[in-house]
Amino acid sequence: MQHRQNIHNIYVIVGLAVTLLVASFYLLGMRPLIKHLEYIHDERITFQLTESSALIHSIFDDQRNIARQVASRSAIRARQAAYLRDEIDREALVAFSRPKLADAIGAHEDLVSVARYAPDGSRLYSAGVAVPALYDQKCSTAPDDRIELLAADEARHRLYYCSPLHDATGRRIGTDLLVMHDQRLHEAVDRQTRPGVGLALIFGEVRSSYCSTQKITPRMSAALMQHLDAATPTDGFTIRQQRLERYPDWRILLIVDDAEHARPIERQILPLLVAILASTTAIYLLTVITLRPIIAALLEQKALLARSRCDGLTGAHNHAYMQELLDAELARTARYDRPLSLILLDIDHFKQVNDRHGHQAGDRVLRILTRRCREAIRETDQLARYGGEEFLVILPETGRAQAMALAERLRRDIARDEFQVPGERLRLTISLGVISTEGQPRAVDKHDLIEAVDRALYRSKREGRDRVSDGAIAPAASPASGRKSAAASRGEEGK
Repeated sequence: MQHRQNIHNIYVIVGLAVTLLVASFYLLGMRPLIKHLEYIHDERITFQLTESSALIHSIFDDQRNIARQVASRSAIRARQAAYLRDEIDREALVAFSRPKLADAIGAHEDLVSVARYAPDGSRLYSAGVAVPALYDQKCSTAPDDRIELLAADEARHRLYYCSPLHDATGRRIGTDLLVMHDQRLHEAVDRQTRPGVGLALIFGEVRSSYCSTQKITPRMSAALMQHLDAATPTDGFTIRQQRLERYPDWRILLIVDDAEHARPIERQILPLLVAILASTTAIYLLTVITLRPIIAALLEQKALLARSRCDGLTGAHNHAYMQELLDAELARTARYDRPLSLILLDIDHFKQVNDRHGHQAGDRVLRILTRRCREAIRETDQLARYGGEEFLVILPETGRAQAMALAERLRRDIARDEFQVPGERLRLTISLGVISTEGQPRAVDKHDLIEAVDRALYRSKREGRDRVSDGAIAPAASPASGRKSAAASRGEEGK
């Protein structure tokens, strides 16, 4: 379970690293890029408004130039001036001038017809298609110095201009009403309209308008009408307008469908986001796939190492690892001059448990004793199976008094506890020996330390068991002295 948790933690860390990488890329790279694209996209609206204004200006300028060219034909002007001086009659004027105007109409693609009026507003003659009479009196009030657009008839595709006519001295001698095709306006509006952005050209306050009939949607058209009716914005649409600088009666409006307008950005950004998500997912999966056998091998090695250090029956440290722990703790004790204590404990009359209840019951007693000891000691303390039914407790940073108190508590707890074995509850006692490096003036040899705690345990056995004895550290007696070792003596006692 611990191994699975470790693997899970590694995968979580890898996932968080990938997530942090994606978040950094988005916040530091993608987000500014999206803002820049949105800014450029909005700038295109402003540019389109300016470009459309210039295009419409050029169309109107061309048509006014046509009006000036028609008005500047000197032969026709001379005949009209002669007519006004009563030098020729109207029939002669018409006979001479109408073919000339017809030639002018044929020479200009935009020009449909021309009607010429006297200074009092009466029509003298016309050329081309019929000119509606409702405009006859409007040209008589036209200014003397400029060409004026009277009306835009979008339904009939006509534009009506009044153009003043002057003689060589600059005196006004009449007015031309010119009827022009508006096809170029329609083409310009269609050319400037694209998905999500519609162009409308409005003349005056009567809303003679030019809109793309093919590309503008009904929703965009409804938004435009609402704007013109109430001059209020419509949800989901942005409308920008600009009056033509030289022709203030005309307004250009751009109707922007916000959702459709943003779609090109989405089409650019979404594949990139999907690619980033796919690549980061692939990186995560490849990392997991690559790390999985490595992690599993490391964890297996860790598990094997842990099993090699543990006693197979009780789960406590085994004797070999106990020796390594003692070496490390003695070195730390010598380096920092801190006390180290050992407790060696043995189950009293354990052989009788095996003889009466069987070795399985004895194994169960050893496992229960191991659990009780672990519950009593600190996390920094180490418990090892010294051999048989003997257990050694290594107590770093612990003086003699603390070690004696712990050993006494262990003895009492075990003595009043019951050990459940098949068919019976046993009461057992333990004998304990305690040794400490506290107060030692020199570095302690490991073998002297173990021999001292072994002698202390032997003393508890010898004095009646179920007790705690402390000992002193001294070099072991030489074999020549004839004294038996503590371990050998305890072996003869038969525990």
